[in-house]
Amino acid sequence: MRMNKVMMAMVLGLGAVSGAQAGQLTINGSISDSACVVDAGDANKIIELGNVNKSNFTDNSKRVGERTFTIGLTGCAASEEVMVRFGGQPMPSATDYLSVTTADDAAAGVGVGFFEQDGTLIPLTADSAVQKADATGKATLNYMAGYVAPDVTKVTAGSANAVGNFTVIHP
Repeated sequence: MRMNKVMMAMVLGLGAVSGAQAGQLTINGSISDSACVVDAGDANKIIELGNVNKSNFTDNSKRVGERTFTIGLTGCAASEEVMVRFGGQPMPSATDYLSVTTADDAAAGVGVGFFEQDGTLIPLTADSAVQKADATGKATLNYMAGYVAPDVTKVTAGSANAVGNFTVIHP
């Protein structure tokens, strides 16, 4: 009788297992031998957008006071493809743009946008267009930053400083 109970438990247990679902996981990735390094002078870059008059904000989401800047890389593999992802505290009303720092005298209604050299917006946390290192493993990545007002009727004068970050991405 005891043996029958043990056998019955085994049969019921196997039945429960046979009804279980299974799946497959496929892991994709790569191992890179690249050692791209951000140039020392570009690791903590300051971009001066200067003093911009409030009256220059005439169209919603139009760049105002933009400046070009570069991020230099060395030690990349020859012709290696690289991109940049900009990050930081987004504007509450327009998350594609970096929020200006809060302070008693801070401007309101404006943020900072990052752009490709052709003027295409690079939303925060999105990857920029691919650029390539040269044959010696150096790359000079070209971008623009500028003030943006998602709603020009909400722009107020004041300090418009922002702090963001960037990450070099190897696609």
